[in-house]
Amino acid sequence: MNQSILVSQASGICTIVLNRPEVFNSFDQAMGKAFQTALDEAAQDPAVRCVIITGNGRAFCAGQDLKEVTAPDAPDFTTIVEKTYNESIRRIRNMEKPVIGAINGVAAGAGANIALACDLTIAKASVKFIQAFSKIGLIPDSGGTWMLPRLVGMQRAAAMAFFGEPVLADEAAAMGLIYKSVQDEAFEEQVQSVAQRLASMPTFGLGLTKKAFNLGWENDLSSHLTTERDLQMLASQSDDYAEGVAAFLEKRKPTFHWKMMPQTWIHTGKINFPTTTNVYWPSSPAIKFSCRAKTSTLKFAKSSSSVFARTTSLDNPEKAAKHGLHFWAG
Repeated sequence: MNQSILVSQASGICTIVLNRPEVFNSFDQAMGKAFQTALDEAAQDPAVRCVIITGNGRAFCAGQDLKEVTAPDAPDFTTIVEKTYNESIRRIRNMEKPVIGAINGVAAGAGANIALACDLTIAKASVKFIQAFSKIGLIPDSGGTWMLPRLVGMQRAAAMAFFGEPVLADEAAAMGLIYKSVQDEAFEEQVQSVAQRLASMPTFGLGLTKKAFNLGWENDLSSHLTTERDLQMLASQSDDYAEGVAAFLEKRKPTFHWKMMPQTWIHTGKINFPTTTNVYWPSSPAIKFSCRAKTSTLKFAKSSSSVFARTTSLDNPEKAAKHGLHFWAG
């Protein structure tokens, strides 16, 4: 992997470090690709149950490396915004695992909005968040114009975007922009404590909760009640739910094990269904159908109104999870 991104893993926690400290961890295209690869690998690895994104050195991230955009052969802004930033933000938001933004230093421009895209953003008290775009005649990107009004309201969002003035971590936490501001000396301990707690929780249910939050921005109440119903059905079929209920009744601490597809067994490129298996796409209206093959995988396609599936022994079972299909024994 490109050395602009460092990745480590321990005890179910994957830590992704932005590693260009000499330019305050600003992004170029190579770093963007490496970052997305790290996010993809964390999303797909069942051993990873929580992700931390942080920076090396004095900054978390200063946004775009301006040397790249001012070079004679510079890519245009459509390419930069889409390939480097939009694809990164989508991965953070769509990953069905908790993502912590551990903000170790200044977060400016796109760097600030990468921080805000995380599920829980924890910052050193000394950190400043800066929507720096207006200072060079640009607009907030990387989801900035979408997230800011939802997090702090239109008035504060407009002031932050128009003036580009620094917002200290304590103020950011007080206005709901981030989860928590902690004293610098307690920062690493606090981040690890939160990550360890999340990594021990029912990851499948947390992922569905995140999915529900994402969909909630787009739904009216009635539609979202249906979404919650459908996702709750998925959660109730998981091993984590069974373990949680059993632990409650037995008055013991639960031990949760994350599974992308609850009660499904994957072996050598095939999905082994022990009984009739329900295939479920959370949508409105809900679409369900069954596959009665003892050992098979699914090939599927999606249109605006329907989902199709057929059994095959050759397809890749992990495609299903990437496209929103979930399985459970019926």
